[in-house]
Amino acid sequence: MNKFFKFIALITVFIFVTLFTLDVLYTKIYENNVVSNKVKYLMSLKDTHVDALFLGSSRVDNHIVSSEFRKKGLNIINAGIQGINLKDNFLFLKILTENKVTFDRIFIQIDYVYNQSDLSQNSYTELLPYFRKPVISVFFKDEFMDYNKYYYLPFYRYAVNDFRIGFRGIIAGLFSDKRVNGVFNDYNPLYGTSKMSSYSLPSKLSETPKAFNKIKTFCKEHHIEVVYFTAPFCSKLKPSPFTKLLAAKISSYSDYSTLYRSDSLFQSCGHLNNKGATKFTNKLISDYFVN
Repeated sequence: MNKFFKFIALITVFIFVTLFTLDVLYTKIYENNVVSNKVKYLMSLKDTHVDALFLGSSRVDNHIVSSEFRKKGLNIINAGIQGINLKDNFLFLKILTENKVTFDRIFIQIDYVYNQSDLSQNSYTELLPYFRKPVISVFFKDEFMDYNKYYYLPFYRYAVNDFRIGFRGIIAGLFSDKRVNGVFNDYNPLYGTSKMSSYSLPSKLSETPKAFNKIKTFCKEHHIEVVYFTAPFCSKLKPSPFTKLLAAKISSYSDYSTLYRSDSLFQSCGHLNNKGATKFTNKLISDYFVN
């Protein structure tokens, strides 16, 4: 019987050591990996100052052309990530500030995301390798029912999210450096046009999101100027009071939703193509950066 229990104990120790080793190995590879996506790029930024930080979903990622700012002698970060919302924006704002990235002002693209309250899967899975960094673990503590499993069980976060950050993701990341001459292009262009379908915004605002208030408080405490804006939609955008309601709710808000009526500037109704994004970026530069 004693031999049996010793055998079970040895197996348990072996499994634990193996999982712990894999956890450390995966985390080290991920943290020191090439910059293969926007989350890794943002996590790599430290001790730098830029003129502006742009936060938002694909309607920032595909719309804000960083190189147009550089032509004007301005340096910005396009922190747009596909599918994220205000809660994600707040998290990345905290991460960048924690990493001593400073900015004169931030721009947050806002539309239907105002009515969304959940953390997006796109950002949280990509951040799991950094889970034990205090700014991230504290934030996630209120988000996960399985927080203790994620934090204390070695390799658990990789095992249950294998489709995003498992073995294939780690290996693929080793060979997909998206930097050119050491520089990561944080603008993701779209090309061409497609048949435009009608697009609808919500008819009313939900209760003020907690993330919106947290961003407001955080920026006030850190003396950061915040500008909210709604990026353009195509001509098939249905009439809605939504942006007017946003304007009544947010003092520092600019509505560009109906700025362009030519659908040749759009890849889809909610996304500008490269031509449209370049034109819109220069509109923002003219409105906010050129005296």
